Amino acid sequence: MTMSKDLIYSALENVRSYKDKVKGAKVLGVHLEGPFISKNTKEHRMKSI
Repeated sequence: MTMSKDLIYSALENVRSYKDKVKGAKVLGVHLEGPFISKNTKEHRMKSI
């Protein structure tokens, strides 16, 4: 992840807060991408960092 944990949590909180307040298309989920979602499951290519 290239953002700080605080910014990620803030973005997720925004989605949670507004997901049921909109008309029309609905939020089905959130996709987080990156090798640092879990310290225990880092991508092999990132082991040198």
